[in-house]
Amino acid sequence: MNSEKLDKLLDNLTSGLDSDLEVKLDVRNELQAHLEDKIAAGEESGLSEAESIEQTIKNFGDTIAVSDGLIEANFARMKFKARLYKTAMILIIPSVIFCAFISFASFFDKLVPNFFFSPLTMRLNSPANSENGWFGRKLSRDEKLILDGDKSRKTRHDQQKAIWERFPENKVFLANYILSLQNDNKISNNTMLEELQKAKEIDPENALYNYFATSIYLRKGSTIESKRISYKDKKTGSVKHKDEYFIKITDRKYMDLAVKEYLSGAKKKYYHSYAFEMMNRRLDVLGTPDSMTDNIRQISISASTLLPQLNVLRSISRGIWQYAGTLQKEGHQDIALKIANSWEKYVRQITDDSHCLIEMLVDAAVIEIALKNIPEIYNRAGKKEEAEQDAAKMKRVTEKMREWRESIKRNGIGKEELAKIGVLGALTLPALGGIKDYTEKEIAVSRKIEYAAFDNKAILVLNIVLFITMIAAIISSFYWRRLADRKALLLTPNIKFVGKLFLAGIVIPIALYFTVSQFENIGGHGYNIGYSFMNYAAQWLLLFVVIPVIIYSLIRKKTSQRCIDLEVETPEYKKTKISLIVKILFLAAFLFFALFPAKIFFTSWQTMAPYNVTAGVILATAFITATVHGIFCFIVSLYKGKKYALYYGAVSRMFIPLLGLAIIFITVAVKPYLVWREANLMKQDKIIYGHPKTFTPVEYKVTMKLKKMILDNLNNPEK
Repeated sequence: MNSEKLDKLLDNLTSGLDSDLEVKLDVRNELQAHLEDKIAAGEESGLSEAESIEQTIKNFGDTIAVSDGLIEANFARMKFKARLYKTAMILIIPSVIFCAFISFASFFDKLVPNFFFSPLTMRLNSPANSENGWFGRKLSRDEKLILDGDKSRKTRHDQQKAIWERFPENKVFLANYILSLQNDNKISNNTMLEELQKAKEIDPENALYNYFATSIYLRKGSTIESKRISYKDKKTGSVKHKDEYFIKITDRKYMDLAVKEYLSGAKKKYYHSYAFEMMNRRLDVLGTPDSMTDNIRQISISASTLLPQLNVLRSISRGIWQYAGTLQKEGHQDIALKIANSWEKYVRQITDDSHCLIEMLVDAAVIEIALKNIPEIYNRAGKKEEAEQDAAKMKRVTEKMREWRESIKRNGIGKEELAKIGVLGALTLPALGGIKDYTEKEIAVSRKIEYAAFDNKAILVLNIVLFITMIAAIISSFYWRRLADRKALLLTPNIKFVGKLFLAGIVIPIALYFTVSQFENIGGHGYNIGYSFMNYAAQWLLLFVVIPVIIYSLIRKKTSQRCIDLEVETPEYKKTKISLIVKILFLAAFLFFALFPAKIFFTSWQTMAPYNVTAGVILATAFITATVHGIFCFIVSLYKGKKYALYYGAVSRMFIPLLGLAIIFITVAVKPYLVWREANLMKQDKIIYGHPKTFTPVEYKVTMKLKKMILDNLNNPEK
C-alpha cells in the first residue's frame, strides 16, 4: 500500500516528461532516491515505515507545482533531444532511401556509377545507362540506330541497312550494310550483286566491293576441293598432315567475270571493309569505359564485329591464283601474268586494312597461298628473277610468322606467372605471348582492376544488407514500442555513443579490409581472383559477420547498462565455454582463409582444388550457421513478452541511426573511392582493360607488330 502510494507520486511528478521516456526514467530514479533518503531519515527519528512515507509525501509539497518545476527544469534537455532526433530522422531516412535505391540499381548496372559516385569525373555516357537513361544521358535516336540498327526490322541486314539509309553519304555505314549482307547465307547472288553495284558507284575507289563480286563469281564458276596430305617434318622428323586445296572449274563465263572483278579491285587505290571504323563508331556512342563491367561489354561488342570478308579474301587468293595457273597452261600467258603481278598489291591492300589478330593470320595465310602459286607462274613464263624476288619476300613473311608462333610455344607462360595476371589476361596472353614485354607492375594492374570491380559489387551488397537490417530494426522498434504500451519513444542513443559505434563497427573494419588488400603477401591479392577466390570470399564474409556482431555487441552492452541505471528489466545472457570455443574457432577459420592464400601451400591448381572445395564448405557452413543463429535469436526475442520490451526496443532503436549513417557513409565515401580506384587503374592497364577500341591492348600491340613485320618484309627493293 505504501509502495503503491510512492509509485503513484513518482508517476504524477514525472507525467509531464512522457514525451521523452529516457529523461522521465532518469528524473524518476533521482526523485525516488531522494524520497527514499527522506523516508530513511524519518525512520531513524523513530517513525514507522508507513508513518515516515506519509510524512515524506506530505512534506514534499504541491504535486502539480513540483511537476511543473520538473518540466521547466528539463524542458531544454527534452526539447534539444526531441529536435535533434527529429532533425536526424528527417535527414537520415530520405537519404538512406535514396542511397539504398542507388545501391540496388547500381548493383544491377541500371545507373551511371560515376554520376552518383565520382564527382571528379561526372561522366554521363556509361554503357550501363545507354539504354534506359536513368538519371543520366539518354541516347539520341541516331545514336541508338548506330548502336543497334533499326530493331523494328526483322533481318540483321535490314536493321543495318537502316543506318546507311539514315546517312546515305557515309561510306562506313554503307560497308557495314554490305558486310551484313555478305554474312547472311540466305541472300541470293543476284541481290548481292545489285547491292554491290550500287556500293561501287558510291565508293568507286574501294576494292572491297570488287572482291565480294569476285567471290560470288568464283562460287558460281568453280568449286574448291581439298585433300589431306601427309608429310614428314624436317625439324622433328614426325609425320604431320595438312590440307591441299584444288580448284575445279564448272563455268568459264563466271570465272572470266571473277578475274575481271579481281583485277579491277587490285587496280584501285585502297581496300576498306570499314569494320574497324564501324566498331569505333559504336564504341564512341557508349563512351570510354570507367569500370571493368562496362569494358567487358564493349570488348564483347568489339568481338562481335562482322568480319565475313576474311573468308572472301582467302577464297579469292586460293581460287584466282590457282585459276591463273590453269589459264597459263591453256596458253593465256598475258592474263595469267596480270593475275600474278597483282599478288603484292592485293596483300598490301588487305594488310593495310587489318586491325586485329585474326586479320593478320588471314593475311599470312594468303601469303602462303601466294608462295605456292605465284613463283610457279613466273617460272613457267621464264621470269625466274621475278619468281625468286617475290618468293624471297613471301618466304621472309612466312618464316617470320612461323618464328612468332614458335616463340609463343617456346616462351610459354608459367603457372606462377599466370596466377599473377588478371583472369582475362591469363586467358589471353598464352595465345599471344609477350608476357616478357610487361613489367610486374603492369601485370599487377589488370589483376587489381578485377579485385576493384568485385569490391565495387561487394560493397553494394553490404549496403543492401545494411538497408534490409535497418528496415527490420525500424519494424521491430515499433513492435516493441507497441508491446511495451508506451506512447513515448524508446531509449535514444546519444551522439557520442553513435559516433564511437560507427567508428568501431563500420569505419575500422572496412578500412582494415582495404589496408590488407594493398599487401600482396597476405590476403591473396598477389594472385588473381581465380586463384585466391576463397581468400577473397572469406574476407568479405568476415566483414558481413564482424560488422553486425561488433555493432550488436556494443549496443547490447550500452543498452543493458543504461537499462540497469533506469531500473528497466533486461534479459540475462549466459556465456558458456562451449559458445566461447565455437566463436573462437569460427573467427580463427575465417581469419585463416582470409589471410593465407592457397598458393602458399600448393603449387598447382590441381592440388589447390580440394583445398578450395574444403575451404568453401567450411566458410559457407560457418556463415550460414552464424546467419541462422542470429535470425533464431531475433525470433526468440519476439516471444519473450512484455517484460523485456523496453530493452529490445532500445536495442532496435539504436540500430536505426547507426545503420543509416553506415549506408550514407558507404554511398558517399567508400563507393566513390572504389569507383575512382577502378577507373584510375583502367587508365593504367596495358594488357586487357581501358582501351576497347583496340579490342584489347595486348592483342592490338601484337597485331600492329605483325602488320609492321609483313609490310616491312614486302618492301624489298627491286633490282
